Amino acid sequence: MEFNPKVHVTDDIHGDPVRNAEGEYRLKTNWKELATDGMGRSYNPKIHGEKAELSDRGELKVVRRDGRTPMTATNRSQALVEKHRKPGYAYYLADSGRQGQFEAHDYEVVSDENGPATLPSGRTADSKLVLMSKPEEWYAEDQEAKEALNSKNLKTQSSPDEEKGQYGEGLKTSLR
Repeated sequence: MEFNPKVHVTDDIHGDPVRNAEGEYRLKTNWKELATDGMGRSYNPKIHGEKAELSDRGELKVVRRDGRTPMTATNRSQALVEKHRKPGYAYYLADSGRQGQFEAHDYEVVSDENGPATLPSGRTADSKLVLMSKPEEWYAEDQEAKEALNSKNLKTQSSPDEEKGQYGEGLKTSLR
């Protein structure tokens, strides 16, 4: 750790740092009140954590509260879902204009004491995303049915029809 005269003890004669038995700089008894971080801020539990610590530079360590996750729309939507999450339900943020379409497929609007749980969509000033949920069993069944339909469509669209001559004579001979 670098010597910091604000928080470390100095001798009275030359102002040299005083070390403890382990060879580390000795801290002043009131170092927490005297210490600042790299930006000159005094100790604040919201910025520096519940337990004040010094960095390698002899300044207060700044502690991240939210990890290294940038604030994005995805994080806001995840936070909304987590706030209202109940076990056994699947969630979807639907554009308010498509709310009826989702209700027709067994989704219900998630509400709290303030009404429907919503987020601004960012498309227009008044457009919103509405949090909707349905039981996980129904969601899983719907996903399986959707996957089966997609698989069937892919097979019919990508398989040649020999009866209609889609292979062709030239193709058959070149593949042998």
